[in-house]
Amino acid sequence: MNADDARRALRWYPRAWRRRYGDELVALLEDMFGDEPLSRRCRISLMWSGTTERMYEMSRRFRKTYAGYSVACAVVWAVILATVSSTADSSTRHTLMLVFGGWWIGWLSATIARAVYPPPKRRVGP
Repeated sequence: MNADDARRALRWYPRAWRRRYGDELVALLEDMFGDEPLSRRCRISLMWSGTTERMYEMSRRFRKTYAGYSVACAVVWAVILATVSSTADSSTRHTLMLVFGGWWIGWLSATIARAVYPPPKRRVGP
């Protein structure tokens, strides 16, 4: 394994993570594998860990923001809709779609209101 292969595998990780830990991980991989190429299991593990680290970084960046709330709601609704559509009967799916439609209308109106009527600026002092 050469250092370029290890660095290529590390592209799954966020840039800040690679700057901080990348050289150490490359050295560890070189010690573990020597001249042999990275195993498939190691590549999959690096891919999984890097993706997890990117998700964690993204969650820190969007935590307590409206964009983060919107993405989280979309993910939760996607899981609920996929589960119910594959397991429930027609009337339950219809009811859930009505609930989802109502939630979506509320979310859309709140999003438009946030864009059109931004919150007032904070006043400093009397």
